[in-house]
Amino acid sequence: MREDISCPLCGSTDGQTITTQMPVHSYFDCLDCRLISMHKKNHLSHDQELARYLLHQNDVTDIRYQNFVNDVISFVQTHIPSTATGLDFGSGPGPVITNLLRSQGYLVCCYDPYFAHDPGLLSTQYDFIVSCEVVEHFYNPADEFLKLKQCLRPHAPLIIKTLLYKDSNDFSNWYYPKDPTHVCFYRSFTFDWIAKKYQFLPEILSNRLIILWNHP
Repeated sequence: MREDISCPLCGSTDGQTITTQMPVHSYFDCLDCRLISMHKKNHLSHDQELARYLLHQNDVTDIRYQNFVNDVISFVQTHIPSTATGLDFGSGPGPVITNLLRSQGYLVCCYDPYFAHDPGLLSTQYDFIVSCEVVEHFYNPADEFLKLKQCLRPHAPLIIKTLLYKDSNDFSNWYYPKDPTHVCFYRSFTFDWIAKKYQFLPEILSNRLIILWNHP
């Protein structure tokens, strides 16, 4: 019997299955929004996912990770006044971006479903939202992008850092899906689709840095 599979972003059932090795996982490659998403049967449990996140070494004093997020910090400093309020969405156990921006005078709140779970932070609006290495973890990207849209003031940016997939790569051997907590993978086309769906103006600055400006 055929498994009923649909895209968690656009809901389409028009796509194909990709299988990776080590670990052996199945993914749905949507032909409409072009998102690649892990089949639900391969999702980790809550406890398994938390255990994996606790292995991350995102210490706020780690110079290597500070350098990794430097493009995010530079964008905020260049485009957003230090009087602005922001949200670090998916801040993790070591909120490096929050720490760096606060040191520059920004008022930044941390939200993370595991490490800083304060739903009240999602009932207000911000001058900017940073989501670094987070969107690839979305089980329900349609709901998450709507939530982020609602948390942004008009013309405010959603600053996303994730690794875009290019069709010239072989997904089955790509290193990014080897992390079992990575369940969604985006092409540049996917962010164009998201922008049209949720009324953003997209700006893809690099293969890792995507800006979605809230277009009221």
